[in-house]
Amino acid sequence: MLRRIASSLGSSASRVCVSAVSCSGRVSSSLSRIAVDTSGIPSVSSRSYSHANASRSQTNGSATPTYVSFAGNPFARLQRSIRSRSTTTTTSTTSAEFHSSKGAVVGGVANAAKSSKCDPPTPKQLRTLFVASAVPFVAFGFVDNTVLIQAGDLIDNTFGVYFALPTLAAAAMGQVFSDTSGVLFGSYIEMIAVKLGLPMPKISPEQYMMRVSRLVKTAGAVIGVVTGCCLGMVNLLLIDLGASERQKREAELKTIFESLVFKGHEVAECERVSLFVVDSATQEMWTLATSNKAALRMPITKGFAGYTARTGDVVRTDCACDDARFFSDIDRQQCFVTRNLLCAPVLDSNGKVVAVVQFVNKKVGPFTMTDEKLIQMLCHHVAIFMQNSKSGSFSS
Repeated sequence: MLRRIASSLGSSASRVCVSAVSCSGRVSSSLSRIAVDTSGIPSVSSRSYSHANASRSQTNGSATPTYVSFAGNPFARLQRSIRSRSTTTTTSTTSAEFHSSKGAVVGGVANAAKSSKCDPPTPKQLRTLFVASAVPFVAFGFVDNTVLIQAGDLIDNTFGVYFALPTLAAAAMGQVFSDTSGVLFGSYIEMIAVKLGLPMPKISPEQYMMRVSRLVKTAGAVIGVVTGCCLGMVNLLLIDLGASERQKREAELKTIFESLVFKGHEVAECERVSLFVVDSATQEMWTLATSNKAALRMPITKGFAGYTARTGDVVRTDCACDDARFFSDIDRQQCFVTRNLLCAPVLDSNGKVVAVVQFVNKKVGPFTMTDEKLIQMLCHHVAIFMQNSKSGSFSS
């Protein structure tokens, strides 16, 4: 009887211990899953916890249960569990970051290797790039040279004549307007070219930076701008290149002409004194002024002045209308009647005729040998004035 009772009590005690152990395991597992910071939880050692249990057991007058030493300190286990999970998480994060960085580095190396192995542009792509680079510069060169020539010619005929500027100075001023127009309209030229259907090269940035692409683009731009500038030189056929030179000659000799021509008819005692300058480039003779303030221009093959310019001879006639060398158009243009005249050449240091002085309509009687000496003396002074003038020689 007592044995069965003791056996029954032992079996019950075993089940209680097993239940306690199972409950302690579940509590420890639950506490280990809580992700909290344990820095604020007081640390309780296993020794103090066992000592407390032993005191409690002695008070109750029974032996220390087996589950106490088996379960251990739940707080210590909680701290160890959380520290273990934190270390595992940190290690996992560090490992993930390492693998991510490693993947980025490997990917960058792979992309760099792929870029370095980019295929060069095909011949068709290079031809398209050449055309796309050349066409806008053809238009740019044409506009640049057109503005330069037209602006330079306008400045040369206005400010150049008034301030006696050389042609190169006028060209430099024209270049200012030319460069300004290039800056203002350069982008519009490219936009118009694209709108008109200019094909654009379909190449990647890596191909565009290759040496062969840069050489083709530079060659297209150079050939384009040279072609455009050559086309712009057509403007030289549309302007009078000698107009500014003639105006400059007139301005330089204005004082000499006024002092000689407007006072010469009083000394020679005639109605008119004219000074014709020979222009060998145009085969014409022109005069800045006459005694009646009318400017004239005539071919070098016409009239008494033209004959003197061609031959260098002094011509004196008492009846100009009956002479075949008489050029009546001048009289009709100025409503003037020529009765008699005297012509003499103006010679440069080389003996070439550069001008002709003409006395028209002697007031009293015909022209005499004294008048010939007088006109030759005037021609000598005119030659000195022309030689010392800024324009130098007046024949081209």
